[in-house]
Amino acid sequence: MSSRRARAPFIIGTASIAAAALAASILAQTPAQGKLPGIDLTGIDRSVSPDDDFFRFSNGAWERTTPIPEDRASWGVAAEVAERASIQTRELLEAAGSAPRSDEERKVGDY
Repeated sequence: MSSRRARAPFIIGTASIAAAALAASILAQTPAQGKLPGIDLTGIDRSVSPDDDFFRFSNGAWERTTPIPEDRASWGVAAEVAERASIQTRELLEAAGSAPRSDEERKVGDY
């Protein structure tokens, strides 16, 4: 078996652990920030009639307050979560590369 195929389950497992850690950290932050689940009404622009332009009514305030990064064509919750996951995965891999480590941690760090 090639080394690439042998590493695939390990890499997928590592990515799954990172995604679970990100989801847990996001869920843990929600009550502390005082946010309740449901529709976020802060993005609504009440100066626009929903009959005239429903998109601006429902998203106008969010568009004004949320900058799109220069290197992106669009930005939203999915992109933000993916960005956070990439950053946290990188931090985990860098930490595994510099710490005293077990055999599994060495594999992650070497990756």
